[in-house]
Amino acid sequence: MIDVEREDVLEGSIVKVLVGLSIPLVGQTLFSILQAVVDVFWLGRLGGDAVAAVGLALPVLNILIAGVLFAPMVGTQVLVSQRYGDGDDRQARSVAFNGLVFAAVIGLAGGLLGYLGAEPFVESFVAISPGVAEGDVLELAIRYLQVVSLGCSSVP
Repeated sequence: MIDVEREDVLEGSIVKVLVGLSIPLVGQTLFSILQAVVDVFWLGRLGGDAVAAVGLALPVLNILIAGVLFAPMVGTQVLVSQRYGDGDDRQARSVAFNGLVFAAVIGLAGGLLGYLGAEPFVESFVAISPGVAEGDVLELAIRYLQVVSLGCSSVP
């Protein structure tokens, strides 16, 4: 991975800096795609209801992930970058620590909300398009969302 120093950002090649900073994001995206492929592969072995249940739960899960994981992460990154850019390394470390604590609290609250609210959340999506959840799909989607919500509460 390309190492990006403060001097490189301020005076170096912008292309080198952008490539160095984008590598972790590209890697994260590739792992997300790989996870989706593996999920569908294994879910397909469980049957069509399992695949449909995960598909039904994904909109709720995406909203949960955006609020619980990405919102605190982006805000913390901006504040740390500002402090680091000002040359205040001590304050940057303090903001990073506070961001982790905040993310842990938000993660616990969001995980609890996702677990307890899984049934009404999924049912609200089914109410928009009646008939999409037949058989065990609704129950499987609720259970899937509950399990994943518990995982969100332990991410930071």
